[in-house]
Amino acid sequence: MKLYVSRYLNPELERTDVAKVGITLGHPRFTLPYEMITRLPELAPSREFFNVEDRDTFEAAMIARLDRHFGFDEIRKILEHVQRRADVEHDTPDVPLVLLCFEDIRTPGVWCHREMVATWWEEKTGERVEEFPDPSTPKEPSRRRGLARRTREEIERMPRLLTAYESRSDPGSFHGVYATDDDELACTCRGWMRHRRCWHVTDELAALNELESTG
Repeated sequence: MKLYVSRYLNPELERTDVAKVGITLGHPRFTLPYEMITRLPELAPSREFFNVEDRDTFEAAMIARLDRHFGFDEIRKILEHVQRRADVEHDTPDVPLVLLCFEDIRTPGVWCHREMVATWWEEKTGERVEEFPDPSTPKEPSRRRGLARRTREEIERMPRLLTAYESRSDPGSFHGVYATDDDELACTCRGWMRHRRCWHVTDELAALNELESTG
């Protein structure tokens, strides 16, 4: 059984005869240009991990989840079942399985649980799990994403919080809408937003009304 890891939006996946296997809790909300054979939440981090930004802490929790919650024997059986199904659907023996998640780890400072899954599997089996080739150009680090990675507790410490809501693109992170010292609307998703504008508030009017009522 040959395993690779990659990201959902790797363009090479569309052109290559491999079995695509999601290892995230949720299915991508964007349209994929290929079909996945299955999704394995057993290889995804639990929701409790989403606010952990320290890699060492996250990795320790992820490895413990793989070892204790499921165990190597159970995960191997699951992957072997996926392998048999992939061989039938692709009409070829030993079709490679590519385990997929969201992050582009080529971007400086970005890491992902798939790296930990790959290392864990190699330590258990001696079989190296490589990153699947990605011919695309890595994107620049997103400043907006960095601003969005805040916990609810951090946001609640900001002055005059109006509302807080979970990021749709980054579950487990929260945006806050709050008033600045000069009563202008601000949002953590883009830093200080002047002129009472915030493109990511579901109900901006309600936030504005609350701002005016508390003024």
